[in-house]
Amino acid sequence: MGILCDLIVSAKDKNKDSLMEIINKFRPLIKKQAYALNYEDAENDLIVDMIELIYNMPFFQHDGQAVTYISTSIRHSYVKFLKQRIRLRENECIYDPDIIKNIENLSEDFEKKDLDLLFAIRKLNYNQKWVIIYKFFFMFKDKEIMNKLNISRQAVYNNKNKALKNLRKMLEQ
Repeated sequence: MGILCDLIVSAKDKNKDSLMEIINKFRPLIKKQAYALNYEDAENDLIVDMIELIYNMPFFQHDGQAVTYISTSIRHSYVKFLKQRIRLRENECIYDPDIIKNIENLSEDFEKKDLDLLFAIRKLNYNQKWVIIYKFFFMFKDKEIMNKLNISRQAVYNNKNKALKNLRKMLEQ
């Protein structure tokens, strides 16, 4: 058993000095990933994830195993926080007074487009129509659609793609 493994065992027993020593050993990797995340508390978030990791990680015989495990986990935490940031950016709303003034015009436009979409969906064949309805209106997963329509997953995928292609053609005309 190596030095790092001893520190991990000690840290699991709530020894703060051992925990700080482990964090300091991995601080360069944490700083690198925090810099890549590019937000204020990224380093703290990665450290908190690492502390949780240390308390929950399995026992290793060699330091190399522990180093690899912790390094990989830090990278996985980086990916997790990056995905959260991307989702947050996608869901952010920018306030623009001009857009708010035109809501009535937009709602009329949407009603017309909704009707066009409804008529276009009605023109699709049975499977394509129901795949689109289940997928985009009821938010069913492919597996649920597969069970409802008694078709294979591949058929669900193919029907969805064909239906979207047909809808694009119909709505462009």
